[in-house]
Amino acid sequence: MKIISRGVAAIVLIAGISVAWSASTCAAEKGETSRAMVALSAKAADQKAKQDLLSILQPSGKFTKGNRVAVTGAYMRTVPHGTTMKGLCVMDELTLNYDSTAAKAKPMDEPLRPGGLSVTHLYHAARGADYLDDRRRADRAASIGNIWSRDCKTLRSDETVAWFEAESVTQAVDAINALHAATDALRAGKLEVKSCDYPLRQGETCSQAILRVARLDKIGTLGNNCQHAAGQSCVELFLDDAQSMALTVVFSLNNNSPTPEDVIEVRAGVYVTVT
Repeated sequence: MKIISRGVAAIVLIAGISVAWSASTCAAEKGETSRAMVALSAKAADQKAKQDLLSILQPSGKFTKGNRVAVTGAYMRTVPHGTTMKGLCVMDELTLNYDSTAAKAKPMDEPLRPGGLSVTHLYHAARGADYLDDRRRADRAASIGNIWSRDCKTLRSDETVAWFEAESVTQAVDAINALHAATDALRAGKLEVKSCDYPLRQGETCSQAILRVARLDKIGTLGNNCQHAAGQSCVELFLDDAQSMALTVVFSLNNNSPTPEDVIEVRAGVYVTVT
């Protein structure tokens, strides 16, 4: 649950750091080795870590209060990059929280100081309709290549790209594949919706509503209260449509990640966002 609206502009988390790089251009592109990094002094390590952090933050903007009575925080995003999973991109959203240091008649006049930091992981399926093969992470060389793929880095300037929140790469992969598996099974007539508390259009079935709404670019975030039996797993997807569909997909653990044949149950409902 976010406490800062996405209308809050990004700011630079750390300012005033000026560190001269002595490494060559080639070395800067490839990065430092673990051996070289652990050999740094505490001061040099601190400088490098902060400089590295600044290097992956996207350009910042102004402070705004969004829909709050005063500024309570600001968010900034990192430059998107790949993951060990080919076709899956990640971008971190850092929220810098501010707290008042003195009470005033008007909240906008209260002095503020930063009091904490939180991070949200945002994911995007660059390959669209394709399933993500969890087994591809076994090849270390290929995994490293996936992380630094330019397909993800170029997304930084594209405001139309849809991102969704997940706790890990594994959870993001399961969400993407579960959505594909459920919609493919419904489309093929191999699955019936277990329960449906979602408002339907006139003459529309629940299966039709799911197929209309359940797209990758509609995934907003994932739930954490998914109910399933032993030997099963499930994903709860909160979709950004006009009626706020909550789609639950229950599947067997026959494969690394769900396929249409693994889907056991689909439920559709409505989720409520508390701000």
